[in-house]
Amino acid sequence: MNGTIAIVGVLYFIACAGIATWAARRTTTSGAFFVAGRGVGVWVMAIAAMASSLSGFAFIGGPGLLYARGLGAVYIILPAAITGTLTAWVLG
Repeated sequence: MNGTIAIVGVLYFIACAGIATWAARRTTTSGAFFVAGRGVGVWVMAIAAMASSLSGFAFIGGPGLLYARGLGAVYIILPAAITGTLTAWVLG
């Protein structure tokens, strides 16, 4: 392993540990952690919810559908991000 890569990796780990420590001290209870202190707006919450659902589909559902149905499932997988976002926008 290259020395530069090791140094960058250690610095990245230290930065992540520092951010985690800072965030842990700001959060008072586990309830405040799970609802982000009720300080997150509606748009941020909607984007986070869509990112979570699309991530699950992208890593599990999409490849599974492609494996089960074949290459024709690409016509279902590709527009799923757009239609899912539009559905959330209309219903949300």
